[in-house]
Amino acid sequence: MQSVGTTHSSANRGLLPVLALLALALAVAVGTVLRGVLALLPLLGVLFVSLIVARPEYGIALFLSTFLMTYPAALQGAGLLTINNVLGAIFFVLLTYKLYQEEDFWFLRSRELQLFGFIILMYYLSDLFNSPDRHVVELLGVQEHSAANLKTFVNRVLFTVFFVNFVRAPEHVRMIYLLALAFMIASALAGVQGVLRGGGL
Repeated sequence: MQSVGTTHSSANRGLLPVLALLALALAVAVGTVLRGVLALLPLLGVLFVSLIVARPEYGIALFLSTFLMTYPAALQGAGLLTINNVLGAIFFVLLTYKLYQEEDFWFLRSRELQLFGFIILMYYLSDLFNSPDRHVVELLGVQEHSAANLKTFVNRVLFTVFFVNFVRAPEHVRMIYLLALAFMIASALAGVQGVLRGGGL
């Protein structure tokens, strides 16, 4: 037999999520009225980070999408605040916590990742000691891509490290594979649509 106090406490506990949701909806509504759609950005950011922390494989899928698709300019970010940089920072924190918890550095002993690290070092040293004078290159009107190439390669290596650490279950691999196919098909369809609309070369 339940006591009256137990019934009231369980009812109060059931009301707390509803009240929290109503308070959040009210805050979003007031913020949208006062500041416009930009008021939703902090909320979307919190939801985005929470989703990646809870399900890292979805973050890996989003990371992969940045390699296979070109996002609209509004979503690409600017400077250091890009999708890849934000995802990389979140995954770096998650990986640090994972290593702290498990104390398992197995991927650092992988020959493939050691080779990637060696290539990055050679890339950096070559650019440091063997690259032409940047001022002369700018005066000649030649665009130098070595720094961009190094950044792209480092992004790919970090993606590989995050992938082997956070995509472990077969269903995760299946989901990543299917999403990669969807991204490639969407990218191809967007290219075909651009050609049909007379987008030129």
